[in-house]
Amino acid sequence: MNEDVRRHELGKYFLDISKYVLTVVVIGAIASERIDLQIVLIGLSIGVAFGLIGFWTLPPKEESER
Repeated sequence: MNEDVRRHELGKYFLDISKYVLTVVVIGAIASERIDLQIVLIGLSIGVAFGLIGFWTLPPKEESER
């Protein structure tokens, strides 16, 4: 049980980091005078990667919790 709790928290952290990275990329692109496509693509890739890691890390819910 303790491992599931730690895994759940780690998954939530990865999802939060993903949201922060994507927010910074979007706000940076809006606030910038010139949008650098390479930086935006790198930021989006990192955000999506952290999001996928977060979803993969979250433990599946048991039938009794649904």
